[in-house]
Amino acid sequence: MPAIHAQPVTTHIGAEISGVDLARPLDGGTFSAIHAAWMRHQVLLWDNRCVMHRRNPFDPAARRVMHRTQIIGDKPYFKTAATQNAAAHA
Repeated sequence: MPAIHAQPVTTHIGAEISGVDLARPLDGGTFSAIHAAWMRHQVLLWDNRCVMHRRNPFDPAARRVMHRTQIIGDKPYFKTAATQNAAAHA
């Protein structure tokens, strides 16, 4: 099993992944370890400052769709079902 590390970012959901070189293709063991971390933590994050950005050649006439997520604030916030139900019945 690869030496990846999943550090939880909150007590409820999410983990930051380290120990994976995303500039190279993932082998089966690494993929399985990442998948297991995803199933456990539901959301995975990589430090974008350390990820090498590159792309494979593509047809310049083809439409490309890109999605961007941006985090605002300095601490995680998570509403559990219990807090949502309590707020709805208050």
